[in-house]
Amino acid sequence: MDAYGRLPADSFDLGQGNGLDVTHARHGSLLLAEVDEDEIVTVEEFMERFEAGTYSARGRTIDGERLTRSEILDICFLLLLAGLDTVTATLGCNIAYLASNPSKRRSLVEDPSLVPTAVEELLRWETPVTGLPRIALQDVTIGDFEIREGELVTLLLGAANTDDEHFPEAQRVDFLRERNVHTAFGVGVHRCLGSHLARMELKVALEEWHRRIPDYRIEPGETPRVSPGIREFMYLPLVWDV
Repeated sequence: MDAYGRLPADSFDLGQGNGLDVTHARHGSLLLAEVDEDEIVTVEEFMERFEAGTYSARGRTIDGERLTRSEILDICFLLLLAGLDTVTATLGCNIAYLASNPSKRRSLVEDPSLVPTAVEELLRWETPVTGLPRIALQDVTIGDFEIREGELVTLLLGAANTDDEHFPEAQRVDFLRERNVHTAFGVGVHRCLGSHLARMELKVALEEWHRRIPDYRIEPGETPRVSPGIREFMYLPLVWDV
């Protein structure tokens, strides 16, 4: 059931993270986008430039009020955390899948240009955050189910990402999938703030790993272990030839 695509935007309380609202996050993203990606900037240098007006005014004020030093640093912390925390978990899931599916692994080794689409497909298939608890802000009917205002519900992102009504052949991993609008990063205004950083990190990691270690597998006789919350491999014994 493709229900997640038909829910009213204001049906659920999606929360505000660690105290920063969406407006702060958007402005912070604009501000940090102006920092040269090849330039190393310390916290003090960044704040000095901010105070001096080096970066454009669109990222310096919200509703006419200047962002404080604490707010700017909170935004920077949130952006980095959002692009780092689940990346290691996702990468472990990706490597575990590829170690268990040699034909898919070889396709990336033989054609590295597939890595970007492989990242998206593995995010869909190996969704690291499988569910999100939310509180209904109003009565909602989804199919034959009724959710009442104030009830606690869990939105299953992992189930949505394997929905046959939304993804053709959803149970098949396809690195050439053309339309891959998955929910691994969430949806709407509360979509993961670090998604672009996460994508870049996953792409670089898979490219470099397969350039250096193209042939690997799970050690025979061993059973990997996955954490019960965020899907993260707590034990992933790999072996390869040297």
